[in-house]
Amino acid sequence: MLDRPAQVVHTNYYAEVTMENCTACEACVDRCQMDAIEVEDTARVDPDRCIGCGLCVTECPEDAISLKQKDGADLYVPPKNTFETYLRMARERGKI
Repeated sequence: MLDRPAQVVHTNYYAEVTMENCTACEACVDRCQMDAIEVEDTARVDPDRCIGCGLCVTECPEDAISLKQKDGADLYVPPKNTFETYLRMARERGKI
């Protein structure tokens, strides 16, 4: 229901389509729970909606979709402990 679920769900991966292998069968569209994939001539993944779950990868009969790791600045490193979790939340809310 969110406009950009990829900004809310912490993941270090995103789906990428190899255009040469895609047959536009739409199996990935049916499998994607985030409505992140549209198909015209080939599948296209919306990076704002893709949460990197990999469901589309397992469904593609042509192996045209794969998960790629995000770049260093976009990688999510989970907090070490509860204190670090709350400290991070306070920073994100502008309270620190």
